Amino acid sequence: QEAPPPDDAATNRHNEACDAILEAIERLFSSLGDPAEMVKQARALATASSQLVHALKEEAQNAAADPDAQKRLVSGAKQLADSTSKMVECAKGAALHPNDGAAQQKLRKATEDLREAVNTAAGNILRKRVIRRLSLLAKQAAAACTQLIAASQGAAASNRLVASQQHLNTHGKEA
Repeated sequence: QEAPPPDDAATNRHNEACDAILEAIERLFSSLGDPAEMVKQARALATASSQLVHALKEEAQNAAADPDAQKRLVSGAKQLADSTSKMVECAKGAALHPNDGAAQQKLRKATEDLREAVNTAAGNILRKRVIRRLSLLAKQAAAACTQLIAASQGAAASNRLVASQQHLNTHGKEA
């Protein structure tokens, strides 16, 4: 099997980092009040965020031909790095004071800001991924409809109920 083109490799790194970030955010939210687990999830989140920052910077270097894209990527990487740093500081405070509701709320807010920074920084990548997934699902739906039509036509030879067969044919065409 061939190695994926460089663009696909970069997209895969972005996708993996984004998935890791979003999963770590959910786990961090569910661990509020458990200092050890909060620290563990904050570390995982910081690591995944750092990987995405690195990937964005690398992509910005490769986008020298498009100064606007380069600027957008560098800006997104900086915003993501700043949000990560703020989240780490809030996680430290929440871990030191696990019963302090204000510290927990600051951590929640910083984590939500980080999620927003990820969406901003990797928005195009996430949109492309959703469009590819939607395209794949549309192809699968079309294939299933084709199979349904073929099955209804195949049933015509043994179907003794004319109204039932007409119903199958009509609904097959609608699909």
